[in-house]
Amino acid sequence: MLHPGANWRFRMPREDEGRVMLNLPADVVKRIDTIAAYIDRDRQDVVLLAPHSFLAKVGADILDEAEGFAELDRAEGIAPETVLAEARIIGARSERQD
Repeated sequence: MLHPGANWRFRMPREDEGRVMLNLPADVVKRIDTIAAYIDRDRQDVVLLAPHSFLAKVGADILDEAEGFAELDRAEGIAPETVLAEARIIGARSERQD
């Protein structure tokens, strides 16, 4: 968790820098400004932190799902018949235990 005075920066060298223009709702900008003031940073630092957080959480899930679909496209997945057969075996074991 970041706290006031935390020592972090997400600055990239100019040759690796990409530019993105965002139009954000006023309430989002206000929240960004409140966070920036609390941690004694400028708005840009807070906005730069957001994509890193997104990519580490939601973005990672999306990329995992995309890779799963790519594996299926390359026929590297498990055949549906195999999955159904394994499900039937598990179901039969469960019925015997009841």
